[in-house]
Amino acid sequence: MSTKPRRDDEHGIVIARARAHNLKDVCLTIPKGVITVFTGVSGSGKSSVVFDTIAVESQRQLNETFPAFVRNRLPKYEKPEADGIHHRRAGAACVSVLLGSIWRQRLPVSQRTSMPLPDSLKPGDVLLTRGTGWISRAICLLDGSEVSHASLALDRDTLAEAVGEGLRTVSFEQAMDEHDLAVGRTLTRAPADMAPVLDVARGYLARGTSYAHQQIVLLAVLCVTRRAPMPLGGRRMVRTVLDQAAAAVNTMAERGRQPMICSEFVHRCHREAHPQPPYALSIGDDGQSDGPTLLQWARAHPALPALAPGLAGTFDPAGAESALAPLVAAYTAAVGKTDALPAVLRPPALTDPSDEELLSSMVTFGNALHRARHPQVPDGGLPPEQALGQISAVEAQPDFVTPGDLLRTASLTEKFRGAAAAKAPGKPAGIPLPGR
Repeated sequence: MSTKPRRDDEHGIVIARARAHNLKDVCLTIPKGVITVFTGVSGSGKSSVVFDTIAVESQRQLNETFPAFVRNRLPKYEKPEADGIHHRRAGAACVSVLLGSIWRQRLPVSQRTSMPLPDSLKPGDVLLTRGTGWISRAICLLDGSEVSHASLALDRDTLAEAVGEGLRTVSFEQAMDEHDLAVGRTLTRAPADMAPVLDVARGYLARGTSYAHQQIVLLAVLCVTRRAPMPLGGRRMVRTVLDQAAAAVNTMAERGRQPMICSEFVHRCHREAHPQPPYALSIGDDGQSDGPTLLQWARAHPALPALAPGLAGTFDPAGAESALAPLVAAYTAAVGKTDALPAVLRPPALTDPSDEELLSSMVTFGNALHRARHPQVPDGGLPPEQALGQISAVEAQPDFVTPGDLLRTASLTEKFRGAAAAKAPGKPAGIPLPGR
């Protein structure tokens, strides 16, 4: 390879004040037309320069060369933490470094750290965590559980999980970000070889952008299929959840992704490894009390046949958290799960939507699920009864498994339990959980 740079490459790739991870305002020039090797001890910043700075900017610039229609269906990349990166042509090949796992190389380094899993967990084990957000706490409440998210251990450093961006790998430290409880579980009748489970997981990761998970979708299904009390304000919470979930599913469909619940991903990896024990997980009764669900109530409602679906707005995860915070807090207090919620989160007066408004939101959510599964079907909307059937179909699927199901199943045995460090003073506490 020629070592003489071209005229437009005389200054090489110039990086000004890079700050990703442990980089401290690093400035450097990388020559073009030659092979450059980054070496150093672990934690010295090699990957932060190559992946989190150069590679991310290269991919971001490459995406900007496509039409808007294509860009909307590509992964989104933020600008790297640097004052500037100059003389970097979009799409130019980037040096890669071996980090020990090809699956980890497929992701930006911002999704990886070197913090290993707890010693008691091994590849193929399940990690269940509890988020500190209001949507996470509502999932715990309606699922009768103390966990809201599930992931699968791939190796000593890496977990696989389904999130809003799709399927990805993260470290244990990143999995615990904004989570305050972790429970590790392993197969009760552990086989000698977990490779079949891991192979299925890696196969899903290879086509990770085909699926995505938003907690609000799981919460919406729980709201209408669980036998939960509905005090004043409960239906207001449920309708808000349904409207936000419909927007989330529509956003997935626009990006060419299908909903996959985080715990569904874990369950599929075990079941598709082998449909029988010891790999397959046995999911039993969720322990619900007697009584009709909202979905059963809706199907028997006389106003259902004449309803038209509403319009789902744009989904914003932060906006969904803000909208649901006072409603979840008020619902939690109303059902007697806590008596110490901040007063600012309890509206002085709550009103419920009409039957027709709640039914319309349920139909809208059902239609969104239908569009996500059948994007080729013209967007005319299903009849109301068929739209509700789409929600029933989700719950009826053998892989509809909640994080609470994975916590309760006898197919898994607890190996690890730990709480995150105490939150900084002044940060609102999460909803206390049943029996906690």
